[in-house]
Amino acid sequence: MRFANPYSLYLFLLIPILVFFYIFVFKQKKKSLAIFGNPELIKNLMASTSKIKYLIKTILILTAFFFLIFALAGPQIGTKLVQVKRKGLDIIIAIDTSLSMTAEDIKPNRLAKAKMELESLIDQLQGDRIGIIAFAGTAFVQCPLTLDYNAAKMFLNLINTDLIPQPGTSIGEAVRLAIKSFSQKERKYKVLILLTDGEDHHGLPLKTSDEAKKRRN
Repeated sequence: MRFANPYSLYLFLLIPILVFFYIFVFKQKKKSLAIFGNPELIKNLMASTSKIKYLIKTILILTAFFFLIFALAGPQIGTKLVQVKRKGLDIIIAIDTSLSMTAEDIKPNRLAKAKMELESLIDQLQGDRIGIIAFAGTAFVQCPLTLDYNAAKMFLNLINTDLIPQPGTSIGEAVRLAIKSFSQKERKYKVLILLTDGEDHHGLPLKTSDEAKKRRN
């Protein structure tokens, strides 16, 4: 909590003064009534006057004064947007979903193993954004760059060899899509990781990798 007018809080110092003032007035009133005659007789004549009511009235006045000062101070509670500088990497994982990734030369198979390794990598990230691209004969963004690691792992679990209907393996398409997916304002602190069996059916992977290098510099 913060206050728009913090100097108004000094008015709280007046509350003890008001308390002593009411005590003084009460005693002076009592002394004045004693001058008129017998206290018991005066008490009977002033039966409608109650010390309890006077006390309650005083407490209510002091409470109202307290909240009036509190309101003048302008209490502010809530959130505000603050621009901060993020330190970390933008990491995009391009994962091959072609049929060749179902080969079981790596247990349980190439794709399942790649997904397990990627999930392990996500668990180790701290402050780095992660994105996932799935590719076969073409490529698309499965998960855009995010700091929500649980969401990234959820999208990762949805990846299978039926995800992309166009068969084949186009590493170049994955690299080009990754280039577009990175922030164009920031050239540094970008990482592209390819998880594939290395078989490319559409050619030009080296050309697109050279293009990616130029975008980094």
